[in-house]
Amino acid sequence: MHIVPNGNIEVVSNKSRGWARAIVDTRIAYGQDPEEVRAILDELFDELRDDPQMKDWSMDGAGVLGVETTSDTGVVIRAVADTRPSKKVDVERLLRARITQRLSERGIRAPVVAAQPPAGPDA
Repeated sequence: MHIVPNGNIEVVSNKSRGWARAIVDTRIAYGQDPEEVRAILDELFDELRDDPQMKDWSMDGAGVLGVETTSDTGVVIRAVADTRPSKKVDVERLLRARITQRLSERGIRAPVVAAQPPAGPDA
């Protein structure tokens, strides 16, 4: 238990008001067409707008921002959704699951990362 005198309170934050932003980054392998992936995600998000759970959790549904970054293994595509603050994590999990399933169904490959051998005693 912490007791804080009112005179010492300078900033108060309420994370249960307003909205939050769910952010989901999806990695795809080089050689996959980012515009094709965007179209697949747009189609999925249009379907999710009619999902009763997403209607309750999200303001306008999810949308694709586009290519967020590239790395040595692939391309990262970012999607976002404005959500009720208490449902941000739930929306992110739901989107990740649905995105993974849909991209797999459409043959979109994720990057393959080669396993690194364990470091020996001389490393």
